[in-house]
Amino acid sequence: MTFKKYLRLNEVGSNRILYFIKNQYIPLTPKMLERIFVIHKEIYYHVTDINNTKKLEKLQGTKKQISCFNNWSSTAIFEYGADGINNSYPVTFTLKGSYTFGASSDIFTEQDPQGRRWISPLDITDNDNGGLFSKISEDINKIFKKSKIMKKIGEIDITDTDNKTSYEIIKTYMDITEKVLLKYKDKIEDTLTEPEVYEYNEIMGYNFKIISKKMIEDDFVKYINLNARRIIASLGITTDIGNYEFEMYTSTDMVHQGPELHNKLKKKLYKLASEANIELFSDVDELEQSLD
Repeated sequence: MTFKKYLRLNEVGSNRILYFIKNQYIPLTPKMLERIFVIHKEIYYHVTDINNTKKLEKLQGTKKQISCFNNWSSTAIFEYGADGINNSYPVTFTLKGSYTFGASSDIFTEQDPQGRRWISPLDITDNDNGGLFSKISEDINKIFKKSKIMKKIGEIDITDTDNKTSYEIIKTYMDITEKVLLKYKDKIEDTLTEPEVYEYNEIMGYNFKIISKKMIEDDFVKYINLNARRIIASLGITTDIGNYEFEMYTSTDMVHQGPELHNKLKKKLYKLASEANIELFSDVDELEQSLD
C-alpha cells in the first residue's frame, strides 16, 4: 500500500501525523534515513514489559522502528520503572539488526500508526546533544512555514484539512526534513560514537532478529504470581504450574520452609522461564555483565 493510499484509507493515521507536524516533531522514517546516513548492522538492546513479547516478535524483519540502545552508563535501564521505558516486568531483548540514526541520550521518540518514529520537541531537554535536535526542529519549521502549501492554506489548522491537502502537507514536511537532516549529517553521526552517554543512548532499530530474552529472577516470579494461568499460554509455556506459591521463593520466610522446597520451586521457576525462552539472572548486575 502506498503512503498516499494509506492516508486516504486511514483518517486516524493521517491526523496523528498532522498533529506531529503541527507541533514541530522531527520525523525519522527508515527510507529517508537510509538515503542520508550509513546503515549500521549490529547488536543492540530493547527493554520492554514481558506482555509486549509477542508484539515485538511480530516486528522481526520489518521496517517498523523501535527505540533501542547500545551504550549505557546506568543499570536503571534494565529495571522496573526506568524513565521512558514502559515496563512493570522488564525483559531485556538482545537484537541483531539495522539502524541509521541515534543520539547520546534518550530523546523520547513517539510512534505514528505506520511505525515511524518522531522526535517530540516537547521532550528535548538539556541532554539534547548540545542543542542539536532543537536546532534541527527550528530549521525544519522555519522552512516549512515559508513553503507553497503553507502559503496556500494560510491560517487553516493543518489537522483539519482534506486528504489531498493532508498528503501535500506531509510530503512537503518530509522533503524539508530530509534536506535539513542532510545538512546536519556529520553532527548527528558524531552522536552515535559519543563515549559518554546520559544513562543510555537511543537508536532507531528495525529489520532485526531477536537473539535472546533476559530477565531478573524476582521480576519473573512477580509476573508468574500475579498473572498465573492467564498468561502462561501467551509465553508458550505448557508446564502445569500447579499449586506452587512462587512468592515463597523470594519471601523472607523462605529460610523457614527449608532448602528442599526452595530448590523445588527454583527448578520449576527456571523450567517455566526456559519454555518461554527467557534467561533468568539473580540481579541487575549479573544481567548487565551478560551483555558485555
